[in-house]
Amino acid sequence: MANRSYLYAADTLPDSKGLKPDNLIGVCEFNYDYSYSSLILVGAKPLGIFPSVLWKNSLLIAGDFEKGTELFTKFLTKAQQLGAVNNEYLTVNSQKVITYLKNNKRKYFLLEFSELMEMDYDMEDMKEIQTYAENLAVDAEIYAKTEVPRLLESDTWTPAFKDIPKDILNSRLDLYFTPNLYFDVCAD
Repeated sequence: MANRSYLYAADTLPDSKGLKPDNLIGVCEFNYDYSYSSLILVGAKPLGIFPSVLWKNSLLIAGDFEKGTELFTKFLTKAQQLGAVNNEYLTVNSQKVITYLKNNKRKYFLLEFSELMEMDYDMEDMKEIQTYAENLAVDAEIYAKTEVPRLLESDTWTPAFKDIPKDILNSRLDLYFTPNLYFDVCAD
C-alpha cells in the first residue's frame, strides 16, 4: 500500500467529538506526496486545521470549496493556454474534473495528510503533528495565492513551474477525481 494524501469535500467541518462531516465525499488521492490539484483547491482560501476524519489523534487542513474550485478552474484553463501541460491530458481530463466538482459541490475541502507524515514523523507527538499541519497549510496558501496568480497574469510559464518537466507536472497535477478513495469514510 502506498502512503497517500486524501482530499475530501464536505458541508460541515470535522469537530473534536469525532462526528463525520455532513455530505462527505471523496475527491482525489495521491501517492507519496500532495498533488498540485489538492494544494490549489485547499490553499485558495484556507480555513484552518481540524481533527482528522480518518485517524484518531491526527489533523487535516480545510479550505473553501467554492474559492478552491474557482482558482483551480482558472489554473487549468491558463495552463492549457500556455501549453504548460500535455494538451491531450488536459483535454481529456479537465472537463471531467470541473464537471465532477460542479456535480459534487460542497462547502469545504478537507486534505488528510497523516499517511504521508507517518513515513518520517512520530505520529504520537501531537505538537509535531500540529507543526506539520501548520506548515502544510502555509505551503498550500503560498502556492495558491502567490504562484498560481503569477501564472494567471503571465504570458509564459512562471518561475514556480518552469523547472518542472511536463511529464512530472502532468503526474503531479492529478486530474483523476473520484468518490472512490482507498479510505471510504463517506459511506454510512
